[in-house]
Amino acid sequence: MTEYLKWSNRPITREFSYLQVDTVYIRVRKSSKRKVGTMIVIGITENGYKEVLHFTLGNESARHFDEVLRSLIRRGLNSGAIRLATTDGATAARSMACLCKDREDLFRYFGFPDEYRKTIRNTSLIERVIREVRRRTKVMDSLNNEYGCYGILMGIVREQNERWSMRSNWK
Repeated sequence: MTEYLKWSNRPITREFSYLQVDTVYIRVRKSSKRKVGTMIVIGITENGYKEVLHFTLGNESARHFDEVLRSLIRRGLNSGAIRLATTDGATAARSMACLCKDREDLFRYFGFPDEYRKTIRNTSLIERVIREVRRRTKVMDSLNNEYGCYGILMGIVREQNERWSMRSNWK
C-alpha cells in the first residue's frame, strides 16, 4: 500500500492532451459475487506518449470521478491542455441526453488527425489493462481484501507504463 500511495501522489510533469477514464469491476474472491470497482485514468500526450496516471478503488459516481480529477489537477495535470476526454459506462438514457445536449463536442473528435483517432476514440487502452488484471486474478483463489487488489493493480500498472514508455507514439 505504501508503494501505491507514493505512486498515486507523484507529480504529473508531462502535458497530457487526451484522457481516457473508465471504471471496471473485478471479483475479490472466486467464490464470492462481490466485485470492487476500479477507476483507471490514462493520459496521452500530443506526441502519443501514454501513461496510467491514476487508479483507485471506487464506483462510477460523479462525486468519485470529481475527486479523482481534482487529485490529478493538484498533482500537476494541466486541465487547460486537455483536448478530449473519453469515457464509457453511461446508461443508454443518460448517453442519449448527453449526445443531444453536447453534439458540438461529439463532432470535435473528427477534427483530430487520423492517426490519433484510433487511440482516442474509445477506452480500449484501459480495457487492455483490465484484461490483464482479470487474467491474473482469475487463477487466484482470493485477493483477501482491497489491499490485495491495490497490490495486483500496482504491479500491472507499473508493467504497462514501462511497456508504453519504450514505444509510446501514434504510429
